[in-house]
Amino acid sequence: MGILVLFFKWRISTALVTISSPDTNDTSTVGAMWTVSIAGELWFALMWVLDQLPKMQPVHRAVDVTALDESLLPTMDVFVTTADPDKEPPLVTVNTILSILAADYPADRFTCYVSDDGGAPVTREAVAEAARFAGLWVPFCRKHGVEPRNPEAYFFRPGGTGSVGAGGYKGRAWPELARDRRRVRREYEELRLRIDALKAGDMRRQRWSSLADGTCLRRRRGTVEDHAGVVDVLIGRPSRTPQLGVRTIVDGTTNQQLVDLSSVDLRVPAVVYMCREKRHGRAHHRKAGAMNALLRASAVLSNAPFILNLDCDHYVNNSEALRAGACLLLDGGGVGCDVAFVQFPQRFDGVDRADRYANHNRVFFNCTELGLDGLQGPIYFGTGCMFRRSALYGVDPPRWRPRRGAAAGKDDDDAIKIKPDTFGLSTPLLGSVRVVSEQCRNTTTSPSCSFDGAAIGEATALVSCGYQDGTAWGRDIGWMYGTVTEDVATGLCLRRTRSAAPRRSTSPTGCARSCAGRRAPSRYSSPATTLSDSAPAAGSIRCSAWRT
Repeated sequence: MGILVLFFKWRISTALVTISSPDTNDTSTVGAMWTVSIAGELWFALMWVLDQLPKMQPVHRAVDVTALDESLLPTMDVFVTTADPDKEPPLVTVNTILSILAADYPADRFTCYVSDDGGAPVTREAVAEAARFAGLWVPFCRKHGVEPRNPEAYFFRPGGTGSVGAGGYKGRAWPELARDRRRVRREYEELRLRIDALKAGDMRRQRWSSLADGTCLRRRRGTVEDHAGVVDVLIGRPSRTPQLGVRTIVDGTTNQQLVDLSSVDLRVPAVVYMCREKRHGRAHHRKAGAMNALLRASAVLSNAPFILNLDCDHYVNNSEALRAGACLLLDGGGVGCDVAFVQFPQRFDGVDRADRYANHNRVFFNCTELGLDGLQGPIYFGTGCMFRRSALYGVDPPRWRPRRGAAAGKDDDDAIKIKPDTFGLSTPLLGSVRVVSEQCRNTTTSPSCSFDGAAIGEATALVSCGYQDGTAWGRDIGWMYGTVTEDVATGLCLRRTRSAAPRRSTSPTGCARSCAGRRAPSRYSSPATTLSDSAPAAGSIRCSAWRT
């Protein structure tokens, strides 16, 4: 700041000397030019100061996932969104799904939802292929503790080939790793060929359709913007008891054993494919509409208190990422209930070692976001973010809720606005909102989960294009409508209530801690987090879209 003051003192004094010089002919013109120049420099200086202020008080958070009791882990819903199989290849989506299913989290406590906003048959078939391959990939990852758990990154990218010595091996059968890896890689290569064949067949269908009914553009428009809603459970919720080594996976054609999975838990988390209804003349609200459709459908199926949202080209680079986010959201002493969302940093594949073009964007993720965490939390940038479901519903934290309800003389439903004109006319959805509104007090209790026909039918009705008409979806609850940057708007809307007093984050459970700074939350705050140095990777969410 002192340097700026000295600089402008010198600039202004130089300008005055130049203007008052006898050699200056047109003093008015010279004075105007100097005034405009100094005004521009003052403006850029002000912008620089405003950019530096949030970085003055960074908060560095670390988690110790080993200190988190297994019984405290809550249920979780993971949302994966995709829209166009041409711009977002199905193989990338498949790898993201597999990295989620192989995460180090109890298989019976989280569900993976895949939103296909384009309604493309190739995407649905690719997700089904991923669900089948997960029966081999997930137990293999559990047996050998491999990282990363994205098959494409693990098998084919530099540094991701599983080249680890016996000293760094975290699995349970080191002598079998090379043999199992070779066999699983062969199965994955066959999966890639099947997905490539699906993609080629889809392109042929589009080509023949374009010849039959006009231009290809008209055909693609009719496919993307006009289709029915679908909710399909590809893998049901597994049992709560582990299914250990009673069988092995066998190739039915050659009758040869692929991988010995004795004493390995064979359970795979639930997978649900969803495609919301779209009709011509209806406002679909792009990604925000798809996220709100996922939020409603998951509420009547699994209704988990925590939600992790990922783009289809962002995979989980660290298998403990879900536990790390749960540590901050479960921070004891009533502190965790004030946290609305936890934003993970992004790391990118395919960037040269020197990162000469700053593709990793380290200034934003490693500096600006940590600085904003010292204020009222970081910016939500659309992916790699773990939410508290009740915060997306507009429900106040428990320490504010009784005060509002008592002061207004209203019951709980009125205090948190659980009304049909807010959430819609679905009775199961309203019931799930009531359950979630009380779940912040005790997140260890698992909500009821049902994948039966009635629940699937209700979820299909909730993703219809007309359900949210006349409700508060996109205005007061869920992801915000009316803007292209729905992620930033949603994050800001979670902070629009009045602020609480600044305080330091405490952690009686010992699984989360913050250093060098205080956090001044609004009713809901949102800490940014990276995993500790002992974790397998510094960043938890990686983008596979950047390739050389």
